[in-house]
Amino acid sequence: MGLFFCVDIWKVKNLKPFYNYINEKYGSLVKLSKNHPIFPFSKVNVLITRKCNERCSFCRVYDDLGAPRPDALTFDEWKKTLLPLPKFTTVSFSGGEPTTVPFLFDLIKELSDAGKYSAIVTNGTFIKPEDAKKICDSKLMYMMISVHGTQEIHDKVTNLKGGYQKVVENIRAINKYKADSNTKYPIIGIKSIVTEENYKELEKFCDSLDELNIADLHFNILNDSVLQHRIETIDDLSEACEDYKYHQYDKDKVDTIRESVKNILEKKYNYTVGFSNDFQSNRELVDYFGNEDQYQIKKCTMPMVDLTIHENGDVSPCHSVRLTNMKEIDYDVRKIKKIKKYRDYVNKVMSSFPNPKVCQGCNYGSLSKI
Repeated sequence: MGLFFCVDIWKVKNLKPFYNYINEKYGSLVKLSKNHPIFPFSKVNVLITRKCNERCSFCRVYDDLGAPRPDALTFDEWKKTLLPLPKFTTVSFSGGEPTTVPFLFDLIKELSDAGKYSAIVTNGTFIKPEDAKKICDSKLMYMMISVHGTQEIHDKVTNLKGGYQKVVENIRAINKYKADSNTKYPIIGIKSIVTEENYKELEKFCDSLDELNIADLHFNILNDSVLQHRIETIDDLSEACEDYKYHQYDKDKVDTIRESVKNILEKKYNYTVGFSNDFQSNRELVDYFGNEDQYQIKKCTMPMVDLTIHENGDVSPCHSVRLTNMKEIDYDVRKIKKIKKYRDYVNKVMSSFPNPKVCQGCNYGSLSKI
């Protein structure tokens, strides 16, 4: 994402594919260098809290949600961790629900003032319309809001009555403040999961977003990867992957999903539309539904270019194996690429390509038909 913001992104018509392309090229360069420590992470994912005010039916970290941990990093510890990062590196905040953290936008403002780029992934319901000024003044660059259908479906999926209306009101308030203050940021995008609950109204949902003045809509394919769960050792990770199977959409729903996805890809909206995983072609994307077991991840450089830091300072590649804790390395991200456990992990994952079992179910890799 850091590379993503090195250009005037308002001149880029399709944000997500452009970011994927740039990050893939950078990842290839890092891979060619054998992951030399001189190449910094292009993105640091900060899972700043496990607290969340929604209980989404598809949530794959549901069991880990709860009250903030007593050992969570403080505002000052996050500053010590993130401010020394190179300007090249984008910081992406998520959770849990990141906006439940009282100092979130103060931290983003500190990063912005230091010339760094920040993004958040939020459900958009914990903030209020009057927070628009605080959000825009923090110079947040990108705000991805999770919305999973039109009003009735979204509220059902998230188990939060009135949630959809809150999201719409907040988006409008932020866009109004942006217009009044003559600023382009934050760019607002929508993330949505294709589920058995919303599959019938995907096209209706897309049509409903035209009026909200968003930049992009990104659908995630429903999956559950062992990489999303906390695992202590590399051997534990290998064992957990042995019996993994892709989520398979119900056969009686597949034809409807395929037709909806095909129509969405062909239609023009006031915003761009994308899907994760990446596929070699739109034809393969449509074919995937109902044939999930015929696709495998063929390439990915995420372990070398992305890093995740958890609420308590634990550090993981791919959200999973615990490498160390920021407190143990003096809050210095630069030390991570020199840690043996990190290098062993990357070597194990990268040497398993193509078709690594350990990566199946991850939404970041590029899928191809076997």
